[in-house]
Amino acid sequence: MQLDAWDDETSIPAVLDGEHSVLYRQHYDQKSDAWIMRLA
Repeated sequence: MQLDAWDDETSIPAVLDGEHSVLYRQHYDQKSDAWIMRLA
């Protein structure tokens, strides 16, 4: 997914370990070139 135009309140539905979850963008880590997400 492209996340760079999303604000901090935009959620992403996800299934983690068989459980339905919601992820939010936390910040972009330039060292690993990846978005860091927080689980809600």
